[in-house]
This record gives sequence, C-alpha cells and structure tokens, in this order.
Amino acid sequence: MIYRFCRPEDIPMIVGALNACDDIHFPDRPPMTVPQFRAEMGLISLWPSNTMVVLEEKDPIAVIVGTKRPTGCWIAKLGVRAGYQRQGIGRYLVEALLRKLSIIGPHVISVDVPVEQAGAIPFFEAMGFTVWTRYWSFTGRPQPVALQALRHVQPVQHDLALSRYEPLHPVSQCWERDAHTLQLYGGRLTGYAFWEEETMLGYILLDGDTVMDLAIDPHADPLRVGPPLLARGVGDVGGTLRMHKVPDADPTRAVLAHAGLAPRASHVHLGQQLTKKGG
Repeated sequence: MIYRFCRPEDIPMIVGALNACDDIHFPDRPPMTVPQFRAEMGLISLWPSNTMVVLEEKDPIAVIVGTKRPTGCWIAKLGVRAGYQRQGIGRYLVEALLRKLSIIGPHVISVDVPVEQAGAIPFFEAMGFTVWTRYWSFTGRPQPVALQALRHVQPVQHDLALSRYEPLHPVSQCWERDAHTLQLYGGRLTGYAFWEEETMLGYILLDGDTVMDLAIDPHADPLRVGPPLLARGVGDVGGTLRMHKVPDADPTRAVLAHAGLAPRASHVHLGQQLTKKGG
C-alpha cells in the first residue's frame, strides 16, 4: 500500500478516492466532481496538503480530507473502502494528520460525526478527541408572523451583517457556517436584518433555501426577533427552509423550533488541542 499526502495537482485523484472510499457509504449523495471539490476548497478551505490518499497499486482504498485555516483543521471527509475496513488504515490516516499538525500547525483539530455513524465516536476518542458539542438540523416552513413584526425587517448586505457576527454569536458555530466561511460566500448570500430604530438586533443570511446564519442579539428577545427573520427569508424561497448543524447551546435552536421547523439530531462535534512538537 502507498500512503501519501497530496498536492494541488492531485485533486482528480482525491476526487476519485472520495467517490470510491467515502461517498460510496452515502448512496443518496451524488458523486463528487473536480469542479465541486475546487469550489469547496474556496468556500470551506479544503486543503490538498492536509489530505492523504491510500493506494493499492493504482486503486484508492482510503482517504482523509482536512481543511486548513490559522484557527484550526477540520476533518471534512474520512473513508475506507469496503473490504479494507477494520485493518487500522483509518486510524493510521488520522494519526498521520495529527502528527503533521503537531509539528507545523494549526494545533486545533475537529471532526463532525453523523449520528448514523455513532460507532465512529469511540474511534476518535481513542485518539484523544473529546465531545465538544452536538449539532441539530432543522427543516420546515416557518409559521406566518404579524405584519407589524415584519416591518422591522429590511434587506441587509452580507458584509454589514457579518460586521456584527462576533457579538451576536455567544456559541461557536460549525466550520461550514463560521465567520470565515460566510465571508467567502459573499455575494451568494441574501440577507435581512431586524432593526429597532438604528440598532440591528439580529440578521439572517441565506444561500437559496439554506439558512447559513441566524444571529440574534443576546440582549434581545429571541422569539420577537427570530421568527420575523425566518418568515422574511421563506418569502424569498416560497417553500421550506433548512439549517444544518446548530449547536446544542445555541439560542437559535429554540427560535427555529418555535417557528415550526422540525429538529433532528445530526452530528457529534469532537476535537482536541494538539501539543506542539519540534522547533
């Protein structure tokens, strides 16, 4: 077997490995394409140098895909081809990435385990990961709100909304919806803000029918601010809204449920702080 960290020119090989080793376990997911991988590199910072592919001769049998930002590394994909599982290959991939990050950084690593794959939690815990939080996903059509409430909601540019990101987020968000990612989405996002005179009490950012961010001032009444934002958002979509990976302690969970979106447990978020090695 050949184990190798990748380079940018290896992207077609990475995509082939993902389709053979990871996406094969998700039959409802369409195959990954090279343009899609490149797009995700730009949006969520997938990084070939934090990606390793295992080959048997020329056939991919395992893959790990990591992201890279100064704040940390997130394991976005990890898959071992059927017939090669339970041979220590997945563990080797994770340990190789941990060794690399402990030397060159960043020194925080995390992973999101789908609840359907809860058996993977002990796998990561055995390598020093601990559960940091649990995520919920929401889907549904928000209930209508009074016209008077909607009068507080006006369109807002994503950059103005995101200038308030930190004070409006008492809880850390998932990698795909953190401030860095949302800035990279840029013009793809449609935004609305809830105003009380000159004060922004909350905002919603959408990418199509997906709520990328729902932020409410911790000092405001969330059930006064949140439902009008959701109702205004669904007015554009004309159907259902969805929001993925809302943390356990995030106050917007109660807002989404109150507005009529159905929750389901979706992921367990694990991570660890690595000890720096070398110079």
